[in-house]
Amino acid sequence: APRNDVAGAPGGLARTAAEEAILVKKVEGWLSAALEQPGPSTLVRAIRAGGCSALNGGFRCVLCDKKGPRLNGVNAYYRAQTGRVLLCADRLKSQEEVTAALGHELVHAYDHCRKGMRIPGVRTQIPWALDCPTEACTEVRAYSLATYGDAPSWADKRSLVFESALKSLLSNAGSECGRAAGPDALSRVHACRDALQHAFERCAADASPFNDEGRAAERAGRFPKMPTDSS
Repeated sequence: APRNDVAGAPGGLARTAAEEAILVKKVEGWLSAALEQPGPSTLVRAIRAGGCSALNGGFRCVLCDKKGPRLNGVNAYYRAQTGRVLLCADRLKSQEEVTAALGHELVHAYDHCRKGMRIPGVRTQIPWALDCPTEACTEVRAYSLATYGDAPSWADKRSLVFESALKSLLSNAGSECGRAAGPDALSRVHACRDALQHAFERCAADASPFNDEGRAAERAGRFPKMPTDSS
């Protein structure tokens, strides 16, 4: 069978179409199992209970190595425009990695709902674009609650969360924090670091929806505000 020339395939070898299909199928199985785990299932339930359309596009496993340099260093991503979480089947190597990546992206989806636009009379929340403070906040929350959620203590993961969130903001070409700083690389670093430092403590302490799922009925389907909304 012809091989697809993809950088990043094991041993530098390209994969056949059949090998790619098997790889995607395997990660789809891990995705199904991850959706049953407490973290991801709580986030999905909270999004849907609030009437938010953030997951209307569902979940999809894709081959990210074929999508070019714009996805360098990415193993999953969330698209608010389509309401879809995408997992990189060629970069996630275990059930644990898939569960962590899925949880991370679901935190972003949930936070898009918190900043969303509510449609009067129809109880529908439309995910909305994030401004720089919210963008910094959701990265902190996603790394704290999902990616490094199993770290034994806050002291162990605090610097991991901050540096990982900073790296995500800087590597995202569409980052509002970086865009506001202009094209200069050093200015981007300062802008993203400042946004994180300003939001970090409040956002790291915010565990919604894990600590307030029982209050969803009281909010009549409305999502709690982001910590940065009060700044």
